[in-house]
Amino acid sequence: MKKIIWSLILLLLTSVAYSQTNQYVFHYEKDTVALDELVVYGSLRANNTSPFSFNNLTRASLETLPVAEPAYALSSTPSITFYSDNGTNLGYVYYRLRGMDQTRLNVTLNGIPLNEPEDQGSYFNNFPNFLSGIDDVQIIRGAGLSKVGTSTFGGSLNFESKSNYGDPIVELSGSYGSNLTKMLSASVNTNSFFVTVNKFSTNGYKYNSGNESWSTNYGADIKLFGQKTKIFGIVGKQENGMAWVGETLDQIYSDPRSNTNKPGERDDFLNVHNQITFENTSLRNNSITYSLFHQYQDGWYDTDISLFDPSLSEGELMSRIHLKFNWIGALYNQTVTLKRLKVSFGINYNSQHRNHEGLSNYQSSGFVQDYTNEGIKQEYAQYVKGEYKFKKLTLYGDAQFRYVNFKYKSSTYNAEIYNGGNLNYSTGASYREGNHILHYGVGRTSREPRRSDLFGGTDNYVGSLNVLKDETVFSKDLGYRYVSEKLQIGVNWYQMNFKNEFMPTGTYGENSIALYKNVTKSYRKGIEVTYNYTGRVIDIAGNVTVSKNKFIDDDGTWVNSILSPNSVGNINVKYKHKRSAYVGVNVRYNSEAYIDLFNEYALPSYTVLDAYCGFTKGIFDLRLNFNNITNSLILTNGMIGFDGNPRYFIMNNLSSLITLKIKI
Repeated sequence: MKKIIWSLILLLLTSVAYSQTNQYVFHYEKDTVALDELVVYGSLRANNTSPFSFNNLTRASLETLPVAEPAYALSSTPSITFYSDNGTNLGYVYYRLRGMDQTRLNVTLNGIPLNEPEDQGSYFNNFPNFLSGIDDVQIIRGAGLSKVGTSTFGGSLNFESKSNYGDPIVELSGSYGSNLTKMLSASVNTNSFFVTVNKFSTNGYKYNSGNESWSTNYGADIKLFGQKTKIFGIVGKQENGMAWVGETLDQIYSDPRSNTNKPGERDDFLNVHNQITFENTSLRNNSITYSLFHQYQDGWYDTDISLFDPSLSEGELMSRIHLKFNWIGALYNQTVTLKRLKVSFGINYNSQHRNHEGLSNYQSSGFVQDYTNEGIKQEYAQYVKGEYKFKKLTLYGDAQFRYVNFKYKSSTYNAEIYNGGNLNYSTGASYREGNHILHYGVGRTSREPRRSDLFGGTDNYVGSLNVLKDETVFSKDLGYRYVSEKLQIGVNWYQMNFKNEFMPTGTYGENSIALYKNVTKSYRKGIEVTYNYTGRVIDIAGNVTVSKNKFIDDDGTWVNSILSPNSVGNINVKYKHKRSAYVGVNVRYNSEAYIDLFNEYALPSYTVLDAYCGFTKGIFDLRLNFNNITNSLILTNGMIGFDGNPRYFIMNNLSSLITLKIKI
């Protein structure tokens, strides 16, 4: 026992998380959401004895949001920015945490990985109306807890699927809004399972950037082989018009809805994700869980080569990349509780086989195959986490060894592209005195390069590979929080020091994916402040982050990191009339952010004003949402075009959405 305790003290790690702050629904929560969840999920989540800065968004919060990608909900929490290709909150929507994009954030669903292994991204567009099957999401900033799947580098998002289904109910929902946005949803809930079916379409704000999609979520809590068993699955089918290139300022000023991508550029993907978890709690002070998952994808996307080669006319030469993969994995977790000490340890393994097929269509003569290749990526990880409580003090430790192997196979080149392992850890302590909580934590995490970076933005081996090093971050968080029934205030200082950080170059490769390069030294540091007041008729909540984000360029000069604003914040004010109606406004602010490595071009600062209201009567629930009610022209993201000039992405002008829900 003494050896275990001293090992935990050497690892050290601690608590405190910010209470929920959501821009639509606010209510007091004692440090974290109490969920009737399987133990494996709990071991991968922060709680009131974890030394990290985190937020929880509950089902009550998520249900009040308009139909939108999860990034819109996440933006109500500190240090998160987002933008979309087509200018709306739907379709391909991208988010950043502390300036780091979603390929550098670990995303899990019930503790099971969602980051696609080869390029480490997670695209909720593949599962339309993803939040319809979700009860809770936890956002952890910084190195935090180690997770299954890609490294917890800039932070992590853990989604928990529906549980505690409650009384049997049928729910019908319909939405209609700007850009011919339409959504129909039907859900059936019983005491032990649920099924939700969604149908969605929009024209998009930019021309030729529409989306047609459907999805089905399903889940059940049952007894299987004498063990408590949780099953969850989601199927998504989507078709999009492309809008990933960005527009020049002249195009935007002439017509804000301009789209440089060509009308013939489309994508079409089918995604299926299934998972099952068994829990054995028959052992005294000991609980064991086993999880299995499988994900399947089949689809393609087109690129008009005239975007890269001005000598070609529109539609003269189209490139299609066809992707198909099977991804399987298994997880084991055991948790032992001995009075003041709680220890969890586990092992996980996953393997993805992804087929790539390149085709071309010259002058609409039909697609012919140019190449085929296969990527095989395998990951093995084991971890141990521990928490020791002594009166008002809590010590925490977390160590993970993660091993990755990536092989590439084609008719012209077969090689082991990457093979290596890293030790990730975090440690810290928290101290609680009444309503006051202090915490301090540190963590170290490393992450391997993406396939796209190794291949220089091509989808097929073309004779050479980029030599890239693993990136490493050492993260520190020091925080204070005051928590009472009506008022919660949190202040968190963080510093993230990087070695060989993968910095976006602001450019894109021929596979339409953003490119990155190693920079030898960089840092991100700042202060995050949250506040939440819950009154009888008025709720006020919000957050602000003030930061510095720098890297050393090739000349040895400190310059600003790409797409990393130094100030981000939002405030929400909501008026409640009894329990049947509400009306509110939300203000979101982003300061200036550079879009290129040389800091020549920048996105101007912007402020967005949104408004919303709702009314409930019996079985009916009516909601109205208005975005960008000042009708401002807002640039949300930028890139360097293939001609070396800047291009920008724009936010939808004044838009609205009405939603009616009926519960039977």
